[in-house]
Amino acid sequence: MPTAVCSTRRAERPDMKLLLRADASSAIGTGHVMRSLALAQAWSERGGEALFATAVCTPALVERLGAEGLEQHALQVRPGSAEDARATIRLARRHGARWVALDGYHFGPTFQADLRAAGLRVLLFDDEARAATYEADLLLNQNLHATPRDYDRRSGAARLLLGSQYALLRREFRRTEPVWREPLARARRLLVTLGGADPGNATERVLRALARLRIPQLEVLCLAGAANPHHESLLRLAQPPRMRVERSTEDMPACMAWADLAISAAGTTSWELCYMGLPTITLVLADNQARIAASLAERGVVLSLGRAEDIGAGALERTIGEAVEDQQLRRTLARQARALVDGRGAERVVAALQEAA
Repeated sequence: MPTAVCSTRRAERPDMKLLLRADASSAIGTGHVMRSLALAQAWSERGGEALFATAVCTPALVERLGAEGLEQHALQVRPGSAEDARATIRLARRHGARWVALDGYHFGPTFQADLRAAGLRVLLFDDEARAATYEADLLLNQNLHATPRDYDRRSGAARLLLGSQYALLRREFRRTEPVWREPLARARRLLVTLGGADPGNATERVLRALARLRIPQLEVLCLAGAANPHHESLLRLAQPPRMRVERSTEDMPACMAWADLAISAAGTTSWELCYMGLPTITLVLADNQARIAASLAERGVVLSLGRAEDIGAGALERTIGEAVEDQQLRRTLARQARALVDGRGAERVVAALQEAA
């Protein structure tokens, strides 16, 4: 049975109650929960009630969701299993939620169909468009490579929400108005943010490359991520004040506004960087990020180095050095990125949910 962690106000109408099912760990990262949080915030701002169900979640994210005043339920189930589906259905019924948002690669077509058979409406977050079938009511793929043809195997009633116009940004970004800054002749501030977990420790490779480069007057801020298991070893690589390593930040928009250049994973942070107009070197840390990085690079939005494990030390150092020195390159990347995300994606997704209720 799920256990309530904290509670918040309740909406009176069932169509204004949204259950979000997502997980987070050092192995799978924190992006699914953080993306769901962006939707929960926007839903609440429109007068709805949002609650979370997780089978796995990091202590830092449990604390973050609690600070948002969001009700949380810990499911004692194997993620994506039939038992998980039954527990999710029971929880939705108990709280009168009509919509369930699923964010995770283990929520397959059978899971979706079970929820719909129970009378629930389903929003599915999808990044890869590779499932055999789709049984959700709404399919959300915020990536540039998503096309309607990718979802020919969906159920007939499903509505598609495709492309970066649906990129979900958390409240702290939506309340920040990006300010255009003419790039410096040489970048002086570099932000390194390779996800909430980074189990393969690509962050260490980046920091070692930066230490070898020793670019004059370059200040580095590395955000290791709340679920990063390598935090202590990364701290030993820090060279304050020139190179700082911090666990996380409560104000990511301010960190991005501070920087002249970023090195990032090709996950959900990509859309935040685009919105802020921060020139970015992208690394692929997981299979689901490969197409995201490729499509962003094709549009001239990022410099993509491909899979982190395949990047030679020389290529990494060379790309960083060129980006730091090339003012026109950073100017072009910033303009292309800023034009891609307008910050209203969460608003559009909430509107689609309410229209389909």
